[in-house]
Amino acid sequence: TEEGKVGVEFSGIAYVSAKIAVLLKSENHLPFIFKCLQLFLLVLLLSLFLTTIYNYNAVNSLINFLLWFASPLLLYYGFNFIPDSLGLGFAICSLGYYYEYYKKGESNYLLLAVVLGCFGGLSKLPVLIYPIAFLTHQAFLKLKAKKMERLEIVLLLSGFFMVLGVLIYDYVFLIDANNRLWSVIFMGKPNPILNFNDLTN
Repeated sequence: TEEGKVGVEFSGIAYVSAKIAVLLKSENHLPFIFKCLQLFLLVLLLSLFLTTIYNYNAVNSLINFLLWFASPLLLYYGFNFIPDSLGLGFAICSLGYYYEYYKKGESNYLLLAVVLGCFGGLSKLPVLIYPIAFLTHQAFLKLKAKKMERLEIVLLLSGFFMVLGVLIYDYVFLIDANNRLWSVIFMGKPNPILNFNDLTN
């Protein structure tokens, strides 16, 4: 728009970055703060994944956290404006918690896996495939075993409603963003290639 507004995906990280910039009185450094926050969250999520899988103690967890910053590929990929790296971090961390749930059967791990997957879906919509897969897999296993407790039913339904809420939010948001910003950057419907002109235009 004329005011400089552009459509973005879920703007939670941008909002937090802006609040940090205002708090530090360094609005000129907002892009740097945004990229630092994005990289920090990515490294934190990857460290949390390894800590969960390998049951690290506090010292090993800290070393693990710091060692991620030695990866040039991760620094290049994570220190930028696109939300893909954050979506990747949430997806990997949710996989770790689902693995723990699969091993131990404690429902709080499944809930964490779904919540982290939903946060990943807010930052990058395709990440929602992970919580959908977790919930569908568990529903299939429980139905196959013909043994499902009331808490498990509530947990699975809550997870599906969380995922549905993120999908509805994203869809309503992108339709609204396209209408308000006179944009077609967010596709709200499939655009199949029906002929050669569709491919070249």
